[in-house]
Amino acid sequence: MLKLHRHVIYSDDDIILVNKPAGIPVIPERGKHPVPSLQEQLSAIHGKLWIVHRIDRDTSGLVVIAKTAEAHAHLSQQFEMHSIRKEYLALVYGVPAESPAQIDVPLKPHPTKNIMLVDGSGKPSTTLIKTEEAFRRHTLLRVRILTGRRHQIRVHLAYIGNPLLVDTVYGSADAFYLSAVKKGYKSVGEERPLISRLTLHATLLEFIHPASEEPVLIESPLPADMEVVCKQLRRWDS
Repeated sequence: MLKLHRHVIYSDDDIILVNKPAGIPVIPERGKHPVPSLQEQLSAIHGKLWIVHRIDRDTSGLVVIAKTAEAHAHLSQQFEMHSIRKEYLALVYGVPAESPAQIDVPLKPHPTKNIMLVDGSGKPSTTLIKTEEAFRRHTLLRVRILTGRRHQIRVHLAYIGNPLLVDTVYGSADAFYLSAVKKGYKSVGEERPLISRLTLHATLLEFIHPASEEPVLIESPLPADMEVVCKQLRRWDS
């Protein structure tokens, strides 16, 4: 089990800011072998906590958690009003046709599967994208979501033809390998992937502190596993 206290980057009487590693769910999951969630592990240290928002289990990055009901209500209202600024870094296939660009595509839950669908009858959903670093056949995007629909970034990026490098639900790959970009690469034994989790990182959060009413801006740089991929793309896909 990861020692999540090492990933707490700020804590006071009202909130906790966590730089969540990939592979840890924000809330408890069902299943035979569930991984202890962010909420469970931090509650064991800090007492009762209120979850304000979530990112996918296999997405890394910033999460703000409330320590009081009042802080939870204050932050939840900011999320409902879409006044919280949320930005992500995403490694995707291809190069977007436009950058910067705005994706306005309504989304709705699938009636039977645990996924989201592009559907004209769905809820309005807006995503902004901008190229952070361009390679020949891949791109590192900075993504800002103006609405907080489930799987919004993953669905929108797949919709425009630029799915995440690793996404078994909305893309086609369960891992990304050096052999995909390095011609003639031969591995000694079975090739190990450069990365085998969602290539998505919650890099920035900006909100109003629920007690002080002061603006809070926190950033988290690209994590090591995604940086490794970028390093190889700079070398072999430029």
